[in-house]
Amino acid sequence: MMETDGKIGHYGLYTTRVVLAPDHKTAIHNAIDLIKNEEDFKMLLLNSADDPPLLSVEDIEEVDQPLYLNKKLSGYTLYPENKTTH
Repeated sequence: MMETDGKIGHYGLYTTRVVLAPDHKTAIHNAIDLIKNEEDFKMLLLNSADDPPLLSVEDIEEVDQPLYLNKKLSGYTLYPENKTTH
């Protein structure tokens, strides 16, 4: 649950993160952990303890040189998953 534009509801989000990992499975795990531990992400959430957010990875791309590894990527593109309430 999140609040955006004064409306509370379930929202999905897109974001980009760069992680260093030996394989795809570990990269997915590391990316999800990275986002879950970001203060900006935690501040968006209105979920109760018994309704944690569900995060999944839609796409992963392997690069030869981690050009962005030392850059802090941030921000989220939110979209409503269902009808929001006021």
